[in-house]
Amino acid sequence: MTPAQAVFATSPYPLGGIWTALCLGTAIDRFGPERALSCHYVIGTGFIALIAFASMPYVLLLAVIFLAGLTIIGSQNGAVGTCGKLYPARMRTSGTKLLPGRPVLWAQNQLGLDLGQCC
Repeated sequence: MTPAQAVFATSPYPLGGIWTALCLGTAIDRFGPERALSCHYVIGTGFIALIAFASMPYVLLLAVIFLAGLTIIGSQNGAVGTCGKLYPARMRTSGTKLLPGRPVLWAQNQLGLDLGQCC
């Protein structure tokens, strides 16, 4: 793969995140945020493993990178979007802050641990 192809291969990842809004919102409404988001993350983990461990043609690699963005970035956006449903009004700011970059702290927050100002 040439350097130009490698740079271009990074483009489908964020594009996949944009396309997720069309399907993930419907899945969240139909199956609930917990089930839809966890399913998306598990499927995304498979795509990331495919990128890391499988040798594939360039066009197929682009498709898998797009699907990884569809599941991983889309799930992060979907999780932020469902904060209004998951958190009471007094906790929404903390919940939104913890979701994208701090999944462990988010899980602690979900378990009811008060982290206060340490985050």
